[in-house]
Amino acid sequence: MSAGRKKAVSLRLSASDLTKIRRVARRLDVRDSDVIRFAIKNLLVRLSPLTDPSLTGAALVPLFLEAGAELANGLELDAEQLDKIINEGAGLEDRVSMDDLHMIAMVGAPSGADTPKRGADRRASPMRRYLYEKYLFRSDASPPTEPNGEGEGT
Repeated sequence: MSAGRKKAVSLRLSASDLTKIRRVARRLDVRDSDVIRFAIKNLLVRLSPLTDPSLTGAALVPLFLEAGAELANGLELDAEQLDKIINEGAGLEDRVSMDDLHMIAMVGAPSGADTPKRGADRRASPMRRYLYEKYLFRSDASPPTEPNGEGEGT
């Protein structure tokens, strides 16, 4: 199939999802298929780091912290699956520990207490802050603070 050609696909959606798609399409004055294509393209942009095989280990942590709830719930991913997805092909220094993968899976799991309110900073929870500090804002000068507020050496 050439790059410019489109292919028809079939997918199953619940009646309530179809109703929502139709309402959005009607409100935007576009076709249902336009809304579906937009949703798919938007999702592919969000998940684009997964299309790059060179991104492994710590480089994938932001994706799973930001889209973790949707990914974990929608695709029913657990820590073992996250280990395979995130750490496969990663060097020892870039691997995400199994304990941290369990935390990432927990961040993605639904819970009334940890669900951020609309507009709230998603990095506000101690668990998220710990994972961001450890894998994104790496600094040899100071170890990350544990989710309970204590340093690694305490």
